[in-house]
Amino acid sequence: MIRITGHFLILLISANANAQPKFISSGKIVFERKLDLHKEMYNRPWVWFNADRSKTPRYYTTTHHLFFTKQETLFKRDPADIEKSAYYNGDRSADDIVYTNLEKDIFIKKQAFFEENVFLSDSLRNLKWEMTNEVRNIAGFDCHKATTIILDSVYIIAFYCDEILSGGGPLSFHNLPGAILGLVIPRMNITYFATGIEL
Repeated sequence: MIRITGHFLILLISANANAQPKFISSGKIVFERKLDLHKEMYNRPWVWFNADRSKTPRYYTTTHHLFFTKQETLFKRDPADIEKSAYYNGDRSADDIVYTNLEKDIFIKKQAFFEENVFLSDSLRNLKWEMTNEVRNIAGFDCHKATTIILDSVYIIAFYCDEILSGGGPLSFHNLPGAILGLVIPRMNITYFATGIEL
């Protein structure tokens, strides 16, 4: 009886140790960015007046990396990502690079402007997130849903993981209790969702 109880106790301690969250303070998150081209065609018909919706793929997809520590993030497109949509290869914004310093509350962005690249620097936007009880599993991590509004009327949905100790996310979105693994911007028909995390 004592031997059985001892084995049970060891199993219980082992299971409890495995159930403890593993906090991650640095690494790389791989994101899949999707732009819904059919919604773009519906919402901005003057841009798409020559395009045939039946021959246009539903999504324009690119891959991006978020390198992170607790204090800093760097968000950029995967250099190996060569997927282009025949109807949307003019989208140079997918190649923007955003550096965020969460400690100093600033960001620097390399952005395409006509045929040139320009660098913008500013303080981080003061985001006031509203937390919800919704939980969604993204890339194997349980993420909590939060929402905010920017520029007076642009609704943003984020899913953050408190096991990842960076308060950053795609672009320069930040100020949540963990890394943002999912980001939805309905007005722009764009989503960013993590597909993998590397330490």
